[in-house]
Amino acid sequence: MRFATPVTLLAAISGTCAMVIQRDNPLAKCINSVTSSLNKLDVATKSFNGDIQPVVEAADNVIATIQHGQMVTDSTPSISLFSAAALLQPVQILDNRAKVLFVDVKGRVLDIQKAKKCDVFRAKLSTLNFVGHKLIDTILNKISSGFARNIARPFTDDIKGLLAKSLDLFERARCIDAY
Repeated sequence: MRFATPVTLLAAISGTCAMVIQRDNPLAKCINSVTSSLNKLDVATKSFNGDIQPVVEAADNVIATIQHGQMVTDSTPSISLFSAAALLQPVQILDNRAKVLFVDVKGRVLDIQKAKKCDVFRAKLSTLNFVGHKLIDTILNKISSGFARNIARPFTDDIKGLLAKSLDLFERARCIDAY
């Protein structure tokens, strides 16, 4: 019950300020851009037919979007409780999109093996994992409120976990190009 009150309070703050801040918040824009690029990667993943190029291009776009987000985050001052509240909704949407993408990637592992593209997926996921973790950690470390950081952590930990699980799907012992 003690946890529910702060979460309700943060949700109220978030709902009140999100409409005002989100359009002007560069971090919210970056998170929304990452979500959009993940949507494109998901479309490419679902459409995978042995031609790796659309998936590589979409993955490269996600990587570039995250790297741009890293530059924006690096130049952003510390994030107040009020600003962090405005990030909650974009982070929740990103978390949900990442879950959908993971399920879709998981469903294509056998097709990727048959196309002998495990090494390509492994390399892209490794880069995504690295840049994704770095951006998540940078944003979390910029949040000045421990309360807000604790609210964000389950979502960021979930995204990090999905990145790790994605890498596991394509580790050398599980995804072998010589199918």
